[in-house]
Amino acid sequence: LAVIAAVVAVGLAVGGVLWWQGSRPQPTPSPAPVAAPQHSLFIAVATPDNKVYNGLYYATGDRPSGLVAPGSLLIDVPTLGQAPLSDALPLGVDVAGSVFTDATGLTVETSWAVPMEAMATLIDKVGGVTVDVDVPVTANGLELQIGRQQSLNGQQAMTFATWTGTGEAPSLQLARMNQVA
Repeated sequence: LAVIAAVVAVGLAVGGVLWWQGSRPQPTPSPAPVAAPQHSLFIAVATPDNKVYNGLYYATGDRPSGLVAPGSLLIDVPTLGQAPLSDALPLGVDVAGSVFTDATGLTVETSWAVPMEAMATLIDKVGGVTVDVDVPVTANGLELQIGRQQSLNGQQAMTFATWTGTGEAPSLQLARMNQVA
């Protein structure tokens, strides 16, 4: 009789624990994290003669990124063979984005061609940009002095962004464009 009582007691204890666990609200499982959608844009900063001065690449999502490519970047251009990126724009802005993808492996969803003058206007519309001017710049009737955290209007910003001093490495101009972009 004692054994039966012990079995019944253990059974009631286990049954009570199971009942108690089943009667509590169960936590709702968290949904699996959803990756932010990745979007990408290639902007061909266009010269007045319809060449790519610099290519600007932007991607959003979990790992936003940006890249400034020189117009001198050698790529395979349809009908031209190996040529600088600057020569791709006359074939169409989508071609410029496509050959940029081929050259870099970066996905381009949308391509825009934006003339330098339009870039300057856009910069003016957003209230200018703040940059660190690393060299004195004298061009286009403007003079910019060396200094940190300078506020530039559109014309000043594009003059700074496209400036390459005598004997300077092209990478310095790309760094300036990157500050402005």
